[in-house]
Amino acid sequence: MKRLIGLINHLGPLPGELLLVGHEAFLSDLIALLVSGETGLAITMKKAGLCELPLESLEARRCATRE
Repeated sequence: MKRLIGLINHLGPLPGELLLVGHEAFLSDLIALLVSGETGLAITMKKAGLCELPLESLEARRCATRE
């Protein structure tokens, strides 16, 4: 996940909106990392689920809130 976040940040400034599409359990772990700073948070995503995370910067730590 840190590599993915690094690659996104390497592309340039964070755009106003960014949509990431992924599969379980990677997607839940990414959401958990951005919301809590840990990948162990139990998050269950339904098929074709969507999670919006407002954030100021994209980092491999707690940097988002869950709505």
